[in-house]
Amino acid sequence: MFAHIFVIVIVGWIRRSVQCTVSVVSVVALALIPAAYGADPPSFESDILPVFKARCLACHSGATPQAKLDLSTRESVVAGGKSGPAVVPGSSEKSLLVEKVLSKVMPPVEPKLTDEQISLIRMWIDKGDAALAAKAPVVVTESDVLPIFQMRCVVCHGKRKQEGGLDLRFQVTRLKGGPKEMYGLNEEATASYGKRCLMARRLVERGVRFVQLFIEYQIWDAHSGLEDSLRYSCGKTDKPAAALIQDLKQRVLLDSTLVIWGGEFGRMPNSQLRQGQGSAGRDHGPSGFSIWMAGGVKAGYVHGATDEMGHKAAENRVSVHDFHATMLHLLGLNFRNLVYERNGLKERLTDQFPARVVSEVLA
Repeated sequence: MFAHIFVIVIVGWIRRSVQCTVSVVSVVALALIPAAYGADPPSFESDILPVFKARCLACHSGATPQAKLDLSTRESVVAGGKSGPAVVPGSSEKSLLVEKVLSKVMPPVEPKLTDEQISLIRMWIDKGDAALAAKAPVVVTESDVLPIFQMRCVVCHGKRKQEGGLDLRFQVTRLKGGPKEMYGLNEEATASYGKRCLMARRLVERGVRFVQLFIEYQIWDAHSGLEDSLRYSCGKTDKPAAALIQDLKQRVLLDSTLVIWGGEFGRMPNSQLRQGQGSAGRDHGPSGFSIWMAGGVKAGYVHGATDEMGHKAAENRVSVHDFHATMLHLLGLNFRNLVYERNGLKERLTDQFPARVVSEVLA
């Protein structure tokens, strides 16, 4: 009884000096607990579990504990539930469990935990079971973090609202700082094409079946000034294009989307120098050039090669008709059966030329 009177008297005196209230009260409370519970730090089984049994386990135990938080064992308390770890061993101030009981959110009904019980829990977290304090660090995965974001953050950073352009529902935007940073919208060089790529992702996300991206004029048509032209073109498109692939993959859209990056032809291996147009460029190279694809194809796989000069395709050649047949196959269409009747002819995308599905590139 003396201990309770001592606390009340001290608190009454502290009210005259508000700045010291919190620190002195906590010191008094912590000083009183060892006297009540002995010199040894409190243990979960003998000191904490009885408190939980009396006030908490009705909701937080069993096969389906509320908020997935099981308070029946030391390990399950540390693991936490839907909102993350319930305690941070060695730091009661950072522990969600302490935050909830101090704010009287837990338990949800009367009677609430007493100051003495709360202080005991805090002491157990700070100085309790050696096994708790020495527990190996918990490996936190995205599945642990995402529920916390969904409960506390997605109102401002989710589907309907994305303050600062940050969407916390997806890993790639968390790591990159949102679509503005990810697609390069804050950089002059990448902003224009970045907007196009971001719009493409949003169109695909909303179910648009076919999306085609263009860029201003013909920036790849480098008949002269090759070095400056390529630096400009690559610097403008590389980051946004990579962001588009990452974003589609993160949102599990790449499983049902075929991305094709290419043009009408490549460039010749020899220089082209036009009179009065400065440094050299490269003329059109229709006999051997590259495209890349993502979605439904092998990642990191290179198919075919040109001759040693880079003039024309030499190994594992793929014709335009082969490419069209493969593209239609990836879209779930048989290129032989997809026809359009015109002037008595059954026109195909592959025309009447031989064509095959390049199965080597399929995932």
